[in-house]
Amino acid sequence: VRLIGALATASAVALAAFADTVSLKREAFVRGPQIRLDEVADIEGDNAETLKSIDLGVAPSPGASRHINSALIQARLESAGIPVENVVFDGAPAVRATTLAFEITPEMLEADLRRFIESRMPWSAADTVIDIDTPPQTYTVAVGDVSFQWRPPSAYRYIGPGSFRGEIRVDGTLTKTVICKANIEAYGDVVVAARDIPRGKTVGPADVTLERMPLANASAGFALDPGDVVGAVARANIFAGQPIVGRNTTPRTLVKRGQMVTAQVAAGGIVVRIHARAKTDAREGDLITCTNPDSKQEFEGVVLPDGTVEVN
Repeated sequence: VRLIGALATASAVALAAFADTVSLKREAFVRGPQIRLDEVADIEGDNAETLKSIDLGVAPSPGASRHINSALIQARLESAGIPVENVVFDGAPAVRATTLAFEITPEMLEADLRRFIESRMPWSAADTVIDIDTPPQTYTVAVGDVSFQWRPPSAYRYIGPGSFRGEIRVDGTLTKTVICKANIEAYGDVVVAARDIPRGKTVGPADVTLERMPLANASAGFALDPGDVVGAVARANIFAGQPIVGRNTTPRTLVKRGQMVTAQVAAGGIVVRIHARAKTDAREGDLITCTNPDSKQEFEGVVLPDGTVEVN
């Protein structure tokens, strides 16, 4: 009897010496998307490194929990070809595994959308009022590298109301999509008529002035620099205080049909100029056909701001 008892004790000691120990925790936090054994248990023994990587299944959604017991772990070990008789289980009978979560508040969405708008709009932030309406709820996502990507409405000029589509990404993977509304009111100095400008009149320096106003109230294509409209011709009557835009002016005709112009061509660092006759009216930037009065040959060139025709 003493011999049998001694042998049993020796066998138990030998088993304990070679066994791996898995001690389940009562509470554990996991990152996902899968649960590893080393996240829910303390592991010791010769095969600890192998046991740590055992997959226990899909992690619950961020912030949610799942109970895992030793029976499930034993089944996973057997599926991985690890003899469960060589593993000693102790600690808690089951572990409550909760996936780590990161909460995105409406304030965070608003701050990032405001940063995006300020980086894209052509107006100074000091001259702009941005009102943002975000969804009231808090979004829960997995822990990781959280980033936001925003998409403005098509053809949006960053003036007035608009709906921005936001993507919440974790480690580069799309997790949530949100829609945030914003209203942008920018103020700036706009070129307006200082007095009535009749149709067909060339706009002079005294005809225009700058007036600070909400840019949303100005028509599309408004001018911000008087130099952009001085010298242009009014297409229609422009009344005092009315913003001057591209559609109510046209560039001044610099060259008249039949007018003698200076044409120049540059070659090898040398500029050659001749007199030529314009065949059509032309404005700055127009391509015009001219005739050399001596050779009668025709050529084309672009009208420069001073009326010179540049030949390429």
